Amino acid sequence: MKKTATPRAINEFSRFEIPGETFGWTGEGQIHIDNYDKQSRWFSTSVNRDWGKALTGAADVEVVIRLRGEQAGETLIAAHPEGTGRLNDISVEKPSLYRFYIRSTATGEVWVSFKFDSNRKMVIESISVLGPVRKKTTKAPIHP
Repeated sequence: MKKTATPRAINEFSRFEIPGETFGWTGEGQIHIDNYDKQSRWFSTSVNRDWGKALTGAADVEVVIRLRGEQAGETLIAAHPEGTGRLNDISVEKPSLYRFYIRSTATGEVWVSFKFDSNRKMVIESISVLGPVRKKTTKAPIHP
């Protein structure tokens, strides 16, 4: 009898509001109160997460990060197994949602890292990861 692969999936939502609680995300910086609205957020120059072989083969994964920059004109970079995605003009006024579609490797490995091209601090409220998903028709990252 032939064995079939067990379907695997990622369905995570991480909100960074308790100091030290990063839900498997790694990076420097600290979670503390954001003077913008007195809510806790993670202030970091880079964050990343590696799920290992979390999926069954190559699949699309939706990653949504809610953040703001501390200075105008920032470009958010998302590095992942298929390459790099970029979004320009990140909000400094309030945290906003930024969506990327990434693809796992042929063996199902998934990882992603975020940083600004300036290497200044990101002010991260939350990150949501869902996969596998059906990728939207656009190839570029979506800036809602």
